[in-house]
Amino acid sequence: MVDTFPLNVASVSAKLAHPFGVPVLGVNLGRLGFLAEIDVKDLAHALTSIDEHRYQVEPRMAVSARLPDGRTATAFNDIALVRIPGDGLVVVEVLVQGQPFVRYSADAVIVSTSTGSTAYSYSAGGPIVSPTVEGFLVIPAAAHSTFNRAIMLSADEEVTLNLLPTCGQLAVEVDGAVATRLAAGDRLEITASRGAARVVRLGSTTFYERARRKLRVSGSAEAD
Repeated sequence: MVDTFPLNVASVSAKLAHPFGVPVLGVNLGRLGFLAEIDVKDLAHALTSIDEHRYQVEPRMAVSARLPDGRTATAFNDIALVRIPGDGLVVVEVLVQGQPFVRYSADAVIVSTSTGSTAYSYSAGGPIVSPTVEGFLVIPAAAHSTFNRAIMLSADEEVTLNLLPTCGQLAVEVDGAVATRLAAGDRLEITASRGAARVVRLGSTTFYERARRKLRVSGSAEAD
């Protein structure tokens, strides 16, 4: 069984398919997406290829956060702590495996999967990461702190974000949808899950071809 979906509901479809282990075929209905494998005009041919078992399934990671109310929020692109306009900045301490590592003061702090490295993380200045990399990123957006670099972590490492006393009220966005709000003294514990989504690939394009097209990468500059 294969689900098809437009780019704007990609993460929702991945979440629905995940409990059943169902691969997801991305169909581009608008702007080019990294999870989108084909255009609508190619759908019939794609379904024939799937029926004839001429496709591959590519695993994708997710990140999950334990919210203060006990719920678990799962994202296939990113979980972001975002400043609420008119309130204070995002001021957090980042702990890795329970050990303090760095503090950020920023408009947002984003925890991104490798797949999500070309989404919100990219707009915040984060690196482009192959979706086959088993790790995740923590990136400050519009940092007001001296240390403003992204960090890359192993899928086996747990990250805790502690909201410090000077932190304002924040929105927690999970793949772009607001899940809850947090305030100083709250914390998020975040872990990665390997193979949480399964994406159908027909072999027509690679991640790097899609990246060149969507991000308009024209090649390296040549020295005079």
